[in-house]
Amino acid sequence: MTESTDSVDLPIAPAKQRAARRRAAADATAKWRGIRRAVGMPEAAHVDRAITEAMSFCLQPVYAQHDGTGVFVSLERTFRTAVLILMRNGADRELAQQAVRNRLAPRPHHSELHHVPSLVMHVDGFEPLARRGDIPWSEVDKRAMAAASRPRNHGV
Repeated sequence: MTESTDSVDLPIAPAKQRAARRRAAADATAKWRGIRRAVGMPEAAHVDRAITEAMSFCLQPVYAQHDGTGVFVSLERTFRTAVLILMRNGADRELAQQAVRNRLAPRPHHSELHHVPSLVMHVDGFEPLARRGDIPWSEVDKRAMAAASRPRNHGV
């Protein structure tokens, strides 16, 4: 029998099916990102990098404010700088502003009792959940949490 096996429809192996689904999903994601990029909408990772660069820029001594207890930066200056960075990289102004607002918006879990960071880390009896790998928090860590979440009045 000299018949070729190329003409026989063999079932595709499950691994090949999964690979084909991953390729299809990656192609769809690339198309979706291309459409968003075409209208000037920045990706979340780009927004995060812009906020980080803006914070670094705003921490320069000429812009940072010192009150004797620490260094403070203007959120407005940081916001505007992040938007400019995104615009420099091709984003639309309004979409960049909305993206930065969304990334800086308060997160609901920041007010949960055992979450780190949490707005209640300074409350007596706060006991954070264990870290990944069930690693306990040290007392030094807990004091740092309390100090980080304690409300401050900076004359605002």
